[in-house]
Amino acid sequence: MDILYDLMDQNLIDCNGERGGRVDDVVVQDVFGRPPRIVALLSGGGAKSRHLWRPLHRLSLWLHEVAGIPRPVEPVVIPWEEVAQVENDVILKRSADDLGLNRLNHAVAERLIGRIPGANG
Repeated sequence: MDILYDLMDQNLIDCNGERGGRVDDVVVQDVFGRPPRIVALLSGGGAKSRHLWRPLHRLSLWLHEVAGIPRPVEPVVIPWEEVAQVENDVILKRSADDLGLNRLNHAVAERLIGRIPGANG
């Protein structure tokens, strides 16, 4: 299962070459009598913090809400079929926006950075 460790924390690069976050968790289907297979990657939305002490996870979700992510704050699920290749990074077949990977970036830009005088132009 080295592939699981190889995938964790790798950059997600979309079809346009843009970075769309990191792999925070890997969803594996384990069927009796067959080798386990990767079915999806998770990114953002508390995917990593859910493995921490519960109050820290709640703090992470609250910070996402403060940044402008509406409830419920959930990680983005990237079906394994959307992965084009795995090299030093995970290369995706679609754009980060299409997959919902830039939700936090857009929310922070709109809610926080957009309020800074002179930030829009």
